Order: sequence, then C-alpha cells, then structure tokens
Amino acid sequence: MFMTDAQIAKAAFDYMKDGRFVPDRGLADNQIWRIGYMYAQVVRSHHGKITQEDFDDLHFYRLPEANERFDSERELYTTNLKYGVWGR
Repeated sequence: MFMTDAQIAKAAFDYMKDGRFVPDRGLADNQIWRIGYMYAQVVRSHHGKITQEDFDDLHFYRLPEANERFDSERELYTTNLKYGVWGR
C-alpha cells in the first residue's frame, strides 16, 4: 500500500518534533506541518508513489530540501506583506 501525503507529513512532523532535524528556531506546529507537507512533495517528485518500506529506507535525507523550500516561501510571504503586494 502506498503512503499518502498526510502520512509522509506526519512522519516528518514527528521526526522534527523529536528534535532530530529542525533546530529550535521558534517554529509553530503549523509551520512544522507545512515543512512536512513540503517534504511529501519533495519525496513524490523524486521517488513517485512509495510504500512504508521505501519511505523507511529514505531516512529523511531530502528533508533539508523541504526546509529550504519553506524558508523561501516564508521569505517571499513576508516580503510581499512588507511591500503590500498581498492583501489588497
């Protein structure tokens, strides 16, 4: 059976909440969940549909890529808020 994005995101969330990846940067749980869902997108783009066994073999080695995507998204969001592009 293939894993869903929610299952991948949950596994990444638990991994990060255990302090094994994200340093204490003051991220809220919803932000860590966002990184988890970005990780699911990264996994899908590189590996397609995967089983739990395939996922276990990955050892979260692409998690830094998801974290970089999150940082880029957050920077874009705050820049757009600062200059008033969004919310009009």
